[in-house]
Amino acid sequence: MSTPAYVQDIAQGVASYHKIADEGMSSIRQGNFVVLDFETFYSNLYSLRLMSHEAYINDPRFQLMCCSVIDKLDGEWKSRVILIDSPYELERLQRFLHKLNTPDTWFVAHNMAFDGYILYRKLGIIPYRPLCTIALARWTGVSRYAGESLAKLSRHQGYEPKGSFLANMCGRWLS
Repeated sequence: MSTPAYVQDIAQGVASYHKIADEGMSSIRQGNFVVLDFETFYSNLYSLRLMSHEAYINDPRFQLMCCSVIDKLDGEWKSRVILIDSPYELERLQRFLHKLNTPDTWFVAHNMAFDGYILYRKLGIIPYRPLCTIALARWTGVSRYAGESLAKLSRHQGYEPKGSFLANMCGRWLS
């Protein structure tokens, strides 16, 4: 009995997917990286737990507070936190990230749906190569037993979670 055509099509599709994934991982291993994390104003009445990313970011209460950036360009890791307490600092961050956004650089965020929308909506940047650690955790299956939160994935990898500093910032504005 021969294998049905639809089974062959599925098998071929799976093989193609694995080839694309393998090529993508090779590209990731060889690329430059910019790991970023935006911190924003939130309160008990205004938070991502209560609204979609789009509604939150487009709300008039939205305020970028800082951006943590870790980049590996030219083989050396550099870390910085950019406080966004004026329009000048926001423009400075925008220029800096635009300069880093090149076709051979991966922009990595724990929740690229959120951080990527901030990049696009507030800074006018569309990363050439976005990479989401939540998506990677799902793709590899790690999220099924470790969870998807940054704290849980950090613990799973043997790192300390981000800390409680942000919990203490609830309702606080920069200005």
